[in-house]
Amino acid sequence: MVWGGFLGQHRPGAMANPDDPLTPEEIQTATEAFLDRMCSQADCEQIATYRFTWPGSDEQKCCAACALKAKGIADAMGLHLQVRPLQ
Repeated sequence: MVWGGFLGQHRPGAMANPDDPLTPEEIQTATEAFLDRMCSQADCEQIATYRFTWPGSDEQKCCAACALKAKGIADAMGLHLQVRPLQ
């Protein structure tokens, strides 16, 4: 089984071989999976570990630092911000 580097993608039964690179479709799938794990906050490049929902908004993913920052902002505004760890 070959793993697609840090992206956690694999092709069952494939052997590691530089002459057999990932296909464009496999690269696209791996890239989307990697980006889906990133913090959704502007200028943050950390891995998302929490999810939160502002009142009236869709759920977003964020890292621990951004979760604390968003919670502090919500508390200062008197709003309830639901923050939960990713599973």
